[in-house]
Amino acid sequence: MTQNFNNNLSIVQNLKIGRVFVFFLMASCSASALASDWRTVLEEELIQRWQTLTNGQDSAAVSFVGIRSDYQLPDCQHRPDIRIQKALQPGRNGIELGCSKPYWQQHFAVQLHVYQNVITLRTALRSNELVQPHHIHQTRQDIGQLNKGFYTRTDEVVGLQIKRSLRPGTVLNPDMLELPQLVKRGQHVAIRLKRPGIQVEMEGTALASGHKGQRIRVRNNQSQKVISATVIARDLVQVQ
Repeated sequence: MTQNFNNNLSIVQNLKIGRVFVFFLMASCSASALASDWRTVLEEELIQRWQTLTNGQDSAAVSFVGIRSDYQLPDCQHRPDIRIQKALQPGRNGIELGCSKPYWQQHFAVQLHVYQNVITLRTALRSNELVQPHHIHQTRQDIGQLNKGFYTRTDEVVGLQIKRSLRPGTVLNPDMLELPQLVKRGQHVAIRLKRPGIQVEMEGTALASGHKGQRIRVRNNQSQKVISATVIARDLVQVQ
């Protein structure tokens, strides 16, 4: 009876020892995997974090900045901790890898490439031209490289005015576009005076250019008085 109990105890102990061995073997393999192929592990981790942030809406990739292709991490008895110095974003990110046993820290710069369909010029446009639907289309771009911004919808740019001449293939950004000038400095305009139950118009001269909704100075050609008015349409300003 005692011999059977000892045998059973030996089996239980062996199972426990086996489980502990498997645990340390898996931990060792995990740490070893990161040490031998740390770029792939880090890339997968960052992409997974980005997919979580965006609910999987964007495709992404990672490249390493200024790191030799044969560089390997120092030894670590566990999987090194991965810390992102700031909120993960498209473009360059600062990454810190750290180990507590033995203690070390490594800092890297990685480029997070995030790809989206953005509005791009199909044809060349000259300064002051208005963007029309046939001028543009969508192309897939790395938005981490688009530091000045971008558009993703055609209705965001159609009807806007080009500030300077642009070539085909240009990714449109807010610095390139503005609301169209409906009134130009020096031109004759109609000044509309609107009050409850009353609306009259008189001739005037614009003393500044302006787009819809912008307030500019105009001169009443009859009284020569300079007033402030809001551009509401081409060659038309309104005084409330």
